[in-house]
Amino acid sequence: MKKIISYILILLPILILSACQTYISYDIIVTDYVAYDFTKAIVKDTLDIKLITPIGSDFHNFEPTSQDLVEMKQVDVFIYLSFDQNPWLVDSNKLENLVKTDALTIGLSDLVDETEDVHEGHDEHLEHGSHFWTDPLTAVDIISHLTEALIIKYPNYEAVFLSQSESYQNEILETTNLLETFLETQTIKDIYYVGHHALQMFESHFGLTIHALEDSINPSGDVTSIEISSFINVLKNEQIKYLFVEEVKSRQTANYIKDMVGNMVILELHGYHTVSLEDWNLGVTYNDLFYRNYENIKEALING
Repeated sequence: MKKIISYILILLPILILSACQTYISYDIIVTDYVAYDFTKAIVKDTLDIKLITPIGSDFHNFEPTSQDLVEMKQVDVFIYLSFDQNPWLVDSNKLENLVKTDALTIGLSDLVDETEDVHEGHDEHLEHGSHFWTDPLTAVDIISHLTEALIIKYPNYEAVFLSQSESYQNEILETTNLLETFLETQTIKDIYYVGHHALQMFESHFGLTIHALEDSINPSGDVTSIEISSFINVLKNEQIKYLFVEEVKSRQTANYIKDMVGNMVILELHGYHTVSLEDWNLGVTYNDLFYRNYENIKEALING
């Protein structure tokens, strides 16, 4: 009898905690901030979306929790960037085992032409491993195709999704036009950047030249003291006044470079990998960050 009572006393707190724990049911789970932003712009409040990569974290190294995996098995739609950008998914066979049988899975890279991304004045090879979403016109294409896919899954919301999607696409196109128009007036379009070289598509679209401290597209790469010293010498020789930094990263290296060069202004150049907690709580969008990039580039090129 004493043993039974002991077992009851041990199990009671667990049973109480289990009974008190609440589970939120989601319609859509997304892996990354970009996927969240594009999807949210289309569906607004008609569906519940969860972003599983913690705010401020690097999605390249993300690993799901057991709770994430349980919730993935329950949702109707799962959206990710690509198997290259989300290596924990491995491949389509692994993904099939992570979601329920009738779930819709969408890789944003699959919504872009595999061989060529052709826009007016642009004809460039697109590799799925690249940061394709940094080109705003590619982003607009993705949003359009994502809308079509979600309408097939949720046909009752077709009119709403189309209206909201078109509105957001137009916002991005307006900001694109602003930056393109400004850059037409500039002869020097060089940007010096402390971060991993993940803005190739953005750079190519706008005809910018981004001199990145980290040549690798891998955000986990280590920069040597020799590379930093060489970068500082270039900044001094070119008399660079503005230094751009990657989002949501320590500015220790950038501040050191600023101290060594002197008389520099540090600005953010956002690659849309993630957002700060402050931006997240404010509901800052991809287009808001894009407009912020426009303002920062404009300031640097005019005053630099």
